[in-house]
Amino acid sequence: MKRFDFAAFPPVLFIGSIFFALLLAVTTNVLKNYYLPAELSFTETESGTLLTETGSIVLDERQLTFEERDARIKGFILRLENRFEKIQAQRDAQQLRRQESIQHQILCRDDVRRSNRDMKLPTLFRCYRGALTLDLEALRKERTNLDDLIGATLEAREASLATINALMDAIATIVDAIDAGVYGSQKDLEEAKHNLAERYWIPKWIASTKLRADEMLTWTSYFLETIAPQLIENGFNEEYAEVLTNAYACFEDAELRITAVIDAEDLDAITEKMDGALGELAACLGILRGELSSMQEPETVLEEEIQEENNIPANRTPRRVLRRARLTE
Repeated sequence: MKRFDFAAFPPVLFIGSIFFALLLAVTTNVLKNYYLPAELSFTETESGTLLTETGSIVLDERQLTFEERDARIKGFILRLENRFEKIQAQRDAQQLRRQESIQHQILCRDDVRRSNRDMKLPTLFRCYRGALTLDLEALRKERTNLDDLIGATLEAREASLATINALMDAIATIVDAIDAGVYGSQKDLEEAKHNLAERYWIPKWIASTKLRADEMLTWTSYFLETIAPQLIENGFNEEYAEVLTNAYACFEDAELRITAVIDAEDLDAITEKMDGALGELAACLGILRGELSSMQEPETVLEEEIQEENNIPANRTPRRVLRRARLTE
């Protein structure tokens, strides 16, 4: 068998994988550490829960049509290249705001611990007001950054914007109430936190997660539409065809998982499905980048090491094997 021709591998796939690796890292970090406020918590589940024990597809998954994919990727990479540095700057700013929020929480815990009985309640009010002020600043930045999201549909951006505006109004109302002395006890403060989370933070979290999923759908469309023509061209050796076939099947699986996120309504279900989608996308990038690298190097890499390095869900083989068989018929 002749050597794998790395020069023939489409550069757009490598360029796209680099861009997407950055945004995937941003999505993973931001969704789990930024959008969800400190007052809320959830239980993360393992990747790969969208399949039954037999490997069948759950009912809330759906595949995009070729027309839908084409509409999403029109001018996509060009717009991304033009705004890449700005996206990086936004990511760095988000991380700084998150660190500032964490530092505020640490200092406030120390202040509350050291405060005497008379000063404890005023300290709690001051700390919560400071946290809300930081939230407002972050939400303003997030609202401004909506226009720079590459690949997200107008519908998804508008849905997210509506929840951001509602949350900001609710936070401003609580800040005014604290300043006016409306809350007279710690119980009143805890009730205000709970209501804010249930009525405004959770809808905002749901909309933000669906917005990121919508953006991720454009990425899967980009990879699928880029790989598809390569699958039907002649002259490629078996190694090349195997990588492309595996990658195509993987991104099809990822697309199914992402649409399941968008179609879900319950917070726990959305969180669970997004976790599975992120794991699947990491696996797809591992196929495009990791498997090619392993073929280039003479050393043998154990399958378990590849799975661990790329966070590949362990139970995604049955459906992909079937799809690969269909593609190679």
